[in-house]
Amino acid sequence: MIISKSDYTKYLQCPKLLWLYKNRKDLIPEILGEQMQLRMDTGNEVEKYAYKLFPWGIKVDGYNFQKNIELSSQYIMGGETVLFQPSFLQDDLFCRCDVIEKKDGVWYIYEVKSATKVKDEYIPD
Repeated sequence: MIISKSDYTKYLQCPKLLWLYKNRKDLIPEILGEQMQLRMDTGNEVEKYAYKLFPWGIKVDGYNFQKNIELSSQYIMGGETVLFQPSFLQDDLFCRCDVIEKKDGVWYIYEVKSATKVKDEYIPD
């Protein structure tokens, strides 16, 4: 079973929520499911604005996580400097970033949030 960053943050919020999400989605109250969907939809809209900050960036569109990892590597090896949604796997640890940018030989990771201020709950994310 793969545990995503979103899964991890669900666990930090409430371990039972993660268990339900992975094993018994049918027991998650509908209102909670609607709230999660609304949050995801809002995040997708904000993500579009973030992409405008890097108009030369490339979205890594892998059909599955393995394909995304392969494409991310190919783009980096090909000299691309900004990638949206790249994925990496190292020693059974998987990471998908919102945006990465290479400047002066250093890679920077940007986490995109649809909030007006930094909140404590964002730090692990």
